[in-house]
Amino acid sequence: MMTMANAGQSETLHEATKVLAAMASVLEHEAVAISLVSTESQADPQQTLAIQAMNVSTLSTLTAKTLGLSQEEIKHVGMGGLFHNVGMSRIPQAVYLKREEEMSPTETKLLRTYPQLGKEILGAIPGVAPEIIEIVCQHREWLDGTGYPKRLTNGDIAKSARLVGTE
Repeated sequence: MMTMANAGQSETLHEATKVLAAMASVLEHEAVAISLVSTESQADPQQTLAIQAMNVSTLSTLTAKTLGLSQEEIKHVGMGGLFHNVGMSRIPQAVYLKREEEMSPTETKLLRTYPQLGKEILGAIPGVAPEIIEIVCQHREWLDGTGYPKRLTNGDIAKSARLVGTE
């Protein structure tokens, strides 16, 4: 899915919708969904990113349901979780595989562009809701303004982006 998104393919949205539909039946049983969240690292970095995307989507969707968000908002949160790290596809693996504290200032600056890159990737795909793009772009923003890429603060960060926010 990430490769399709990066190539700007319109089928990306259809494939993501199929994934979310499959997840929806699992999410009806919250205990099962939580037990499926993987905490293990994978040897293949692309597989690790895909599993992380599924985990973030699952947990964000469960949180959105618990908070009583509308079905449309829950769908946006789920999609935002699936695509939150799509911008990483344009960051060299040698950079994103490092912990931030091990990166040079140049590498840190480059890594912190991935939410904006994700916004650009999804913005090039016809039919992607603006709310999903907003989640992808803002999911690394923190209430105190220390996040990235724009150092937004509390009122400027979408509620759905705060649900998908990852550390």
